[in-house]
Amino acid sequence: MKKSKQIGLGLLAAVALNLASCSQGEPQRCVDKNNLIVEDEKCEQIERQHLGGGPILWHSFPHRWYYGGNNNGIGSLASKGSLEPRPGARYSKINSMRGGFGSTGRARSGIS
Repeated sequence: MKKSKQIGLGLLAAVALNLASCSQGEPQRCVDKNNLIVEDEKCEQIERQHLGGGPILWHSFPHRWYYGGNNNGIGSLASKGSLEPRPGARYSKINSMRGGFGSTGRARSGIS
């Protein structure tokens, strides 16, 4: 019986981790013009400066959001994602999440 309890607990932990990662959505990170991941604050600053000013033309700024793909943290190259969000997809700002890279204690999700 002891072995079956261990397997059950391991399976339960794996399911819980899987559900937690699904609820966050795909990663959304701030990148520079070379697609190197930087602090989310750099993209959030651009958003704050353009509140109510119409659509942001990200290509004219040194930083922009990158959607999906790998999540290797600040300083690494973003790849396997896109500069355009997929319609209907959920994204989480990984570098702003508590306990993530560059943790600030703030968590957000949704389409930006």
